[in-house]
Amino acid sequence: MVKKKPISINDPLALDKYKEKLNEIEKERERIRNYNKLALKENRELIPHKILHNLRNNSNNLKKKIQFLESRGSLENRSYNINGILVVENYKICRLQFFFKESPYYKTIKELTKRDFEWDKEFKCWSIELTPKSLKYLDILRE
Repeated sequence: MVKKKPISINDPLALDKYKEKLNEIEKERERIRNYNKLALKENRELIPHKILHNLRNNSNNLKKKIQFLESRGSLENRSYNINGILVVENYKICRLQFFFKESPYYKTIKELTKRDFEWDKEFKCWSIELTPKSLKYLDILRE
């Protein structure tokens, strides 16, 4: 298999790319299975089971990403305030955004960057990829 660039979950074509990649992996798994069946009959060396196992794990991870992207399209953006900070769950661009009225304290900025938040120049807010894990970071604002 040719190594390709990683697929960004924010890519508008991500769903199609994930489905294509899943299809490639499934074809590769089937090809290896067929080869191993024939190799058993002809007493040749088998392709290691570990490779099939890794392909199955990759396939399952892709199925989860596809499911997330398909469900994301039906979700509406949510916004609410926590301690005077506007929080936006932006499903259109797959970002969790924190809008501060004024520049946050250094301690808050340090906590945000420690958790991989980035300053978004376009929206003028702190943001991170919207995932179930990132939603747990709302505790930063409650401190």
